[in-house]
Amino acid sequence: MKKLIFISSQYSADPEKSIQDHIDVSHQLLDAGYIPVSYVIQSHYTHIDRPHDYLIWLDAAITVMQKCDAVLVLDMSPGVKAEIAEAKASNIPIFYDIDDIEFFSAD
Repeated sequence: MKKLIFISSQYSADPEKSIQDHIDVSHQLLDAGYIPVSYVIQSHYTHIDRPHDYLIWLDAAITVMQKCDAVLVLDMSPGVKAEIAEAKASNIPIFYDIDDIEFFSAD
């Protein structure tokens, strides 16, 4: 079974840049044989349609992340730090460079 890789990055500072970063990384992960999981992309239009409190989005993102096999961190923010802390507590491998994921078996 292919590995699910949760993409973690800031969102609030520049949502459009974050969306594009997630799209670009998603293509790289797919090309490498992984399944990208981007809660940023998944929640973006829902948030635009009807904004919710930051903590609701963070809790949802962490819940999704906990179902994944690894986390790829693109940059840093308070939300990313919370996701990293939860990944560590859940023993989910964390990568800070997409090139390092090649050592993490795709299957």
